[in-house]
Amino acid sequence: MRLMSSEELLSEQVRRWFGAREAKINSSRADIAVMGREMDGLKTCEDRYNKAYGAGLFTVEQLREYTAPLQEKISSLRRQLANSQQEANAYCGEMPSDNEIKELSEAARSTLQNLNLHARRAILGFRLN
Repeated sequence: MRLMSSEELLSEQVRRWFGAREAKINSSRADIAVMGREMDGLKTCEDRYNKAYGAGLFTVEQLREYTAPLQEKISSLRRQLANSQQEANAYCGEMPSDNEIKELSEAARSTLQNLNLHARRAILGFRLN
């Protein structure tokens, strides 16, 4: 009961969760920049192939052979980029105040004190025969 209603432990867990969430958001933002540069490079390469085809340097079949892998990679990057943008834009809310954590710990303490033996054992994972 003390473990589940400790203000200090709750506060520490909240800080840890918010820190991990912020790190993930920052990582997603970095991924977005890297993927954007990679997509730009692939599009430039695709444009070069199109210009070379336009200049008659190879056939349409060769153009398809050269550009198909690029287009697949660009499509894959677009999906990854959309996922990373969604993660980067995810709102994790504001960290609860010390007062809110105190209220939560008091509510947990009160609730836990009023549990019957079966409920307490269920929380601890004991089986009742």
